[in-house]
Amino acid sequence: MNKFADAVIKYRIAIIAIVVLLTLFFSYQFKYIKVNSDVISYLRQDDPDVQLFNRIGKEYAGTSIAMVGIEAPDVFDFQTLNVINRLTEKIKQINGVATVMSLTDVLDIRSAEGGLEVGRLIDKNNIPNDPAELKRIREYALSKDMYNGRIVSPDGKVTIIIARLKQDADKQAVALKIKTTAQKEAGNYKLYFSGLPMQMLEVNDIIIHDMIYLVPVVVLMLILMLYFSFRSARGVILPLLTVIISTIWAMGLMILLGIELSIISNIMPVLLIAVGSAYGIHMIARYQEDIHHCPDKISCIKASLSEVGVPIILAGVTTLIGFLSFIGSYLTAVTHFGVFTGIGVAFALIISVTFIPALLTFLKKPKIRRNKEGKEDNVIVHFLDRLAFFVLNNEKLIIASAIILIVISIIGLPRLTREVNMVEYFKKDTDIRIAENMMEKNFGGSTPIQIVVKGDLKNPFVLKEMRQLEEFMETVPYVSKPQSVADLICEMNKVMNHHYTIPETRQGVTNLWFFIEGESILEQLVNAESSEGIIQANLGTVKTGEILKTVNTINDYIKSKMDTSLVVAQINDQNYSKLLDFKIQKISKDILADFAKHKTKTNTNEDDLKQIIRKINDQTIVHFNQAKLNDLANRLDDFFLNESEIEIENEHLIKKINSKLIEQIKTGQKPDEERIKKILNQQLAGRESFSKEDIEDTAYSLFVILNDYWQYERIMAGVEQIINKYAPQASKNQKLKDDLRDDLWLLNENHLAVPKAIAANMGIEGDHLSVHFIQSGMPVIFTKLDASLMKSQIQSLLIALVLVTIILIVQLKSVTGGLISVTPIVLTVLFNFAIMAYFNIPLDNATMMIASIAIGIGIDYSIHFTNRFKEEFARNKNATQALEKTLTTTGRAILINALSVAAGFIILLFAQLIPIQRFGWLTALTMFFSSFSAITFLPALFLITRARFIGDFNGIIMNSKKKMEKFLK
Repeated sequence: MNKFADAVIKYRIAIIAIVVLLTLFFSYQFKYIKVNSDVISYLRQDDPDVQLFNRIGKEYAGTSIAMVGIEAPDVFDFQTLNVINRLTEKIKQINGVATVMSLTDVLDIRSAEGGLEVGRLIDKNNIPNDPAELKRIREYALSKDMYNGRIVSPDGKVTIIIARLKQDADKQAVALKIKTTAQKEAGNYKLYFSGLPMQMLEVNDIIIHDMIYLVPVVVLMLILMLYFSFRSARGVILPLLTVIISTIWAMGLMILLGIELSIISNIMPVLLIAVGSAYGIHMIARYQEDIHHCPDKISCIKASLSEVGVPIILAGVTTLIGFLSFIGSYLTAVTHFGVFTGIGVAFALIISVTFIPALLTFLKKPKIRRNKEGKEDNVIVHFLDRLAFFVLNNEKLIIASAIILIVISIIGLPRLTREVNMVEYFKKDTDIRIAENMMEKNFGGSTPIQIVVKGDLKNPFVLKEMRQLEEFMETVPYVSKPQSVADLICEMNKVMNHHYTIPETRQGVTNLWFFIEGESILEQLVNAESSEGIIQANLGTVKTGEILKTVNTINDYIKSKMDTSLVVAQINDQNYSKLLDFKIQKISKDILADFAKHKTKTNTNEDDLKQIIRKINDQTIVHFNQAKLNDLANRLDDFFLNESEIEIENEHLIKKINSKLIEQIKTGQKPDEERIKKILNQQLAGRESFSKEDIEDTAYSLFVILNDYWQYERIMAGVEQIINKYAPQASKNQKLKDDLRDDLWLLNENHLAVPKAIAANMGIEGDHLSVHFIQSGMPVIFTKLDASLMKSQIQSLLIALVLVTIILIVQLKSVTGGLISVTPIVLTVLFNFAIMAYFNIPLDNATMMIASIAIGIGIDYSIHFTNRFKEEFARNKNATQALEKTLTTTGRAILINALSVAAGFIILLFAQLIPIQRFGWLTALTMFFSSFSAITFLPALFLITRARFIGDFNGIIMNSKKKMEKFLK
């Protein structure tokens, strides 16, 4: 280092000039600084799950959803609906918004004149102001699952406007425009802003806020700590210049290379200011220590730089390793943070061994107050004297305490938890958390789940498989309101035929599909070829553990229960018995699932339930009450007026035919097409001329109507049987009855989809079809983040620890020395995990970096202490004097540095994001513990082991209390 020191002195003016010019250049780059709070962009874009997530966003506008909640005493008020309508139309006009859905622009499926009508819930061009009509709309909307809990709260006091953003849109800019538009248009209404784009917007504001307010505070804290430690202007200004310049260089370089500031890298300035001061502190401390016995200032600077240069460089390299260990993280933001913080550390190191010595040559020799023994006379030195005495007399106690800490830490490791959901990053009193709580309470959460379905979506049995998965998802805790095109088909079928099921024929599906062609909601659920679709749902929890459990539960069900290859068989005499058994098995499981979904207490025995279902299927007589008969009569009248293949103008004749048909249905027997044909022939004989084909077609149409009524009453009678036997307390639970009705409806169907393997075993033949399900959405991304947390934690920890150990072994020229010197940092890492485990602090994208940072920074203390202790021991061959001298010189610098670093990190307690707060105080605590371990545990280990790499301990009296007392005097 002597030649290097000579070069620094020789070219000191050039060094100062270059540093000033580079600082000006990198400072200029700050005008181009950008913030990126889009957590999705941090992910590895080559990951198949991320690619699928992005494709869904692009093709179905399903991943970036911004929601505006509006609260009022009653959202179905005329004035409120006008505000909702006006805001909806304004949001539609914002560039980057794909679609908007609200109470005034949402699909409605209703019965109209005996048929089906697809329109809008409320006519946005003619919002009613009649209280009676508004009350009717309110009751209608709250009675339908399409709206209740999806777009309006169950109490009718909160509604949401859902804006789906285009995948290539600037999500933060669009979210900001939506927010400002809502605040302008909504007046005095209470607003909520939810969804990932709104969270990104909030994070963006937080990053900027923390940068503006925290950096000056940490600088002020560092100034106070440096002044307290050195009591001189140069002791404050020079280390401060080091960290400010290195921070400007690192941040400027990042901006120059087009890397945007992220939710993680926003702590870079605070961290660099806190950490980068170490090298300057050690340089200043050694200079002030040497100045009293140097002949002149220049020779003193050279000597100090030569003596402390190698430890400073080694400390900088190990810190650099700690940060570079994050390269390869699943999150690109973590990689960028590691790389540029490491570069910042390198800059701080270079400035400390070049710029600071260069500046010192132009400053006067400092006046250091010393006592009669030549030591600096201050509180820290007195404390370290006492500490040396304690270590020399209690090395066994120190080692034993460390062993106890290690055991406690290892026991606590299984208690560590992880956290990856961004919502949990916000404090509970922030607008985002308040909005999320509202969404969980009223709408089942704001985190979207998507299941990609590959198959022929106009095939009724593909749609049935989708409904099966949706029904299972409804039983999964925190999952709410699954929706797909299958639900729209079921809703239309319910309006037409009074049961929420998929028609069993392709023609039946096609007839209903026609009504929703061209609707914007279809574009969100199905691709143009109807070969792929999406099941959407909401997740109502921010707890990472529950999110992971939900993802795994759904994936396990898809893998084990959703068959990809099916055989669609038509039921006939040959396969009837086998397929009936399969039907009954499926229905019984669905009924039990519905009891669970509705939280209905029942002592249902599955075998007993199967017998009941079989009896319902075998029932041949059905009772019709008078109300149902009247309804059937009206349906038949409407048929002859609007639908019949034969046109009968004689109303008396129509009533007579209908009367005969009603008489047939009253018998309770299943309608018979031949008997219907016979009634028509008898009543039409000799009256009008109708073709045989027209009469047969009319008879078939009438058979379908009568059979639907008969089947419906048979199923509803079965529902009552099951309710009365197993859940009489739920006799008024209409939603449960509706679900049981839909379960039992399978008994009426003549086609059945059977898994290919089962069909082969049963000898069933039919048409083959395939369907595949893949889970996507933010919860899947969260599972990726969770897995990456553990991988990144282990990877960065091992890389940092191994490389640092190798460097120590090489520098000390001793394997034993390297392993001993690294033990304080291993103890520090375990201490960090113990604190996290026992205080329920989760691993997240911030806290997972602490261990590696602790290795990179904390090992500096071991390096400086070991080098100085070895130097002093070689000088006087006395462990007592070597320890006392090391602690009061290098130990002082270590303590000053640790306190400065800890003070810098503790400022992060004032950050607005919870992970950053945790990161701040945990790192501060870790730094203090690391430094304290280096000046207590490490020397105790040297003394206990009599480490040979230090020197020859033979013949030296350890634990010399008298000698130590003499030093203290």
